[in-house]
Amino acid sequence: TMEEKKYLKLYNKVGYGGGDFAANMVYGLISSFVMIYLTNTIGMDAGIIGTLILVSKLLDGVTDILFGSLIDRTHSKFGKARPWILRMCIPFAVCGVLLFSVPASWGQTAKLVYIFVTYNLTSTVVYTAINVPYSSLNALMTQDPYERSVLSIFRNLLATAGTLIINTFTLPLVEKFGNDASAWTKTFCVFGLVAVAAFLINFFGTKERVKPASAG
Repeated sequence: TMEEKKYLKLYNKVGYGGGDFAANMVYGLISSFVMIYLTNTIGMDAGIIGTLILVSKLLDGVTDILFGSLIDRTHSKFGKARPWILRMCIPFAVCGVLLFSVPASWGQTAKLVYIFVTYNLTSTVVYTAINVPYSSLNALMTQDPYERSVLSIFRNLLATAGTLIINTFTLPLVEKFGNDASAWTKTFCVFGLVAVAAFLINFFGTKERVKPASAG
């Protein structure tokens, strides 16, 4: 394990933590503010949106299993988990921006369909496609229990940093961009770009060194 200990550098740990920082820029932002945006700005009924989110959570359980088996079958020069982070980081940010760009001129039913599709694309499909591999990355980077716990500390620290940034800057940014529906879209674009940058740091800053048992 001395060999193991030496190869996880500081940038690997920061890179690993960057994944959860990035996820919070989009998923955390949705969790904290989607209700405010959809009810206050778009004028949707809170009860209907709540139901929609509940249905999405049920669908999420299904996609978790699907993506889990998909990652098991992934073999690439970047490993099993990292290619998914690279593939999905831009779609994740784009879907988030779309969710916060509900067409104001549409009727209630059309808006609801739009919200259902974009919410599920973001949280049930693309977030799962990035979060399931990210969750397995820790074990693919090292088998050393101490190193894994250090990675978890970096993950938690950067996740917290991401949450703090969102909670501090979202409403001031919306205010700055004009406090209307398009202000939310612009705010999300800013955080989306930060998320993509942090996911790229996560991708380039980490390496999968542990070969899965089945391959050995």
